[in-house]
Amino acid sequence: QLCQHVHVLGASGAGKSTLQAGVVAWAVEHGLGVTVIDPHGTLVSRVSTELTPGSAHRVHVVRTADLEHPTPLNPFAGRDCEDMVGEVLEILYAIFDPRHEGIIGPRFERLFRQTMAALRILLEDRATLTLVPQVLASRQRIKDVADAVATRDAELARELRSELVDNRSSDFSDILAWVSSKFDRLVRSSAMRAVFGSGYRAIDVAQVVERGEVLLIDLAAPRIGADQAAFTGMVWLMEHALAMGARGSWERPHLVVVDEAHLFQAGGLSELLAEGRKFGVGVVIAHQHMGQLSASLGGAVEANASTVVGLRSSIRDAPRMEERIGGSLSRLPNMRAATTLATPKGQTQAFTLTIDHNERAERQRMLHPDWVERATAVTEARRRLTSSSQGGLSPLGSADVDRAVRRL
Repeated sequence: QLCQHVHVLGASGAGKSTLQAGVVAWAVEHGLGVTVIDPHGTLVSRVSTELTPGSAHRVHVVRTADLEHPTPLNPFAGRDCEDMVGEVLEILYAIFDPRHEGIIGPRFERLFRQTMAALRILLEDRATLTLVPQVLASRQRIKDVADAVATRDAELARELRSELVDNRSSDFSDILAWVSSKFDRLVRSSAMRAVFGSGYRAIDVAQVVERGEVLLIDLAAPRIGADQAAFTGMVWLMEHALAMGARGSWERPHLVVVDEAHLFQAGGLSELLAEGRKFGVGVVIAHQHMGQLSASLGGAVEANASTVVGLRSSIRDAPRMEERIGGSLSRLPNMRAATTLATPKGQTQAFTLTIDHNERAERQRMLHPDWVERATAVTEARRRLTSSSQGGLSPLGSADVDRAVRRL
């Protein structure tokens, strides 16, 4: 039933976050693996304070804006570079050119592929997209890189020379600035360089899913920026989509809870909804109104999320959700929802759901006042260990590219 996915729709303040916190608490209590993708961090903070000491040992907490204890992420590490370029391009289109109006386009794709292929030769698994502007810094840098990779990939070197080094047109500088600006916009902040700049990947999502662990990801959008948080969240979702097909056992579901799901129109969310059931992955997505979703993501939600929870909704959205559920939504009080559940025999009739997680959590705090402190100590220790285990976490830069060129 979990793997038939859950769609939660409701206006701000209607109870979406409380419902999600209750679902996560239930899943953790029952030993299931859970991932929470949280753009703002409030849901992650709440879930963290509601962990039991007995479950804290299998929890990873990612705080994207924490510069002292960063959690490195590199989708290219250990994977086929060409495949990952395609995946990352899908995310870049979602952020910069969602309507495919030419803001990116084929030339951008070609230069990105060439640059990442060169970086893979130079730095192997530590090749990372934050170095794209460094390779494209000048004609001389591109020539040096092309000369260095020529012994490993003569065709790639020829492409770099013909496309860029030998390009004497007046718009050469504009081309380099156009490509580099897209990556600078995403990774210029200290937080983004801490996450993507080192070339390491601190958490193996495939192992998290396989072991039934808990991964709480605070994207920290208010601190690092909306585009940066969306990009990072879509990379994490892409990691889950890639891990999905590698599962060894599908008997124990892994739950992926995505708050403000409209921010993640690419990166694997549609794939998780369409294919997750086959691989024991269930998705809970929550957002405020249907107009936030793209046509493709909205279609994937309506086609695959069989359990529907409608909290108080706008007058425009209420009829659409009422059609799926069979109940009235526009005048529901807070913490009340109309819902229909997916069961092995089909959909239930619509019924009313009361969200009582606040009361349950308060009773737990009163019965066990020391649990928050004990669980927090464990999760924080694990977070620092994850960060420190990566060794040299300093972001790679132009000097590292030059050293790799000289080494080859």
